[in-house]
Order: sequence, then C-alpha cells, then structure tokens
Amino acid sequence: KRTKAVLWLEHGQPPPGGRAVPGPGQESGPLFSDGVGMYHLLFVYGTLKQGFDNHNLIDGSYFVGTGRTVRRFAMYKEIVPYVTKAEAISSIHGELFRVHSSVLDMLDLFEGNPVCNCREQVEVVLDQDNSTVSAWMYFNDTPQGDLVPSGVYTR
Repeated sequence: KRTKAVLWLEHGQPPPGGRAVPGPGQESGPLFSDGVGMYHLLFVYGTLKQGFDNHNLIDGSYFVGTGRTVRRFAMYKEIVPYVTKAEAISSIHGELFRVHSSVLDMLDLFEGNPVCNCREQVEVVLDQDNSTVSAWMYFNDTPQGDLVPSGVYTR
C-alpha cells in the first residue's frame, strides 16, 4: 500500500508545488526543492515531537506521519531522550517531518551534531500504510539514564 505522499518521498516525486532534486549520493538523504529551498525528511522521537517542549524548533515543517524505525535501537532517558545504536532493544517510535535545509542546519547546532549527537540515515515504516522511507535521525552512542524498552518517549 502506498499513499501519494509516500510515493513522492520514495520515488523522488516532489511534494505538491515542488520538484525532486537528486542529492550527491546516498548520504544526502531524501532531498526536495520547492523552487525556493531544499527539504529533507527528519524522523524525531523525543522533545521535537508535536506537543513536546522543543517542537517549536520545527514548527511549520510539513508533518508526514507517525512511524517506527525498521532497525532496533535502544532509547535512554536522562533529562531528555536519546537513541543509541550500541544495543538492539526495540524499534524507535516517532514522527516524520519534511524540513527545510536551514531548519536541519539549525537542528544540527541544537543537537550538537557531530560532537554530542550524530545525524544518520535510518529506514522508517510509516504507520499510515506500512511503507518504508529513508530519513535523518539523531543518535548518541553513550548509554546513560534509564532505558525506555518500548522505544516510545512520553516525557
């Protein structure tokens, strides 16, 4: 099953009013242009989700839907949640957004990429139709705090 939104995400078809732009190799991630700027897919699992403290940083970005990572990782929560690749505990559940390149650059500073957290590509299964897309996600590979075995951050 594939929705129109997922088709343009997967197959380089642009969002309404936009056009697909091939990125320089796989490490560029899904990249789209609306004639004014470039956009990327970002998977968020913590305080950047809707209704949480830092969502204002991506407010105005296009909400694609909810989903979970294909691979299993480990989520920990100290003051804020973070995900590590060091352990395979569960899929991480979160929200997928299409964000402007300038928002992604700002989030890299906010997340401390690449010193504190590293932004990497992951495969995400969308809840709406079980299709899979590639998106950016932030990782921190120093486990500390309490394990969140469900992979769902709730505060």
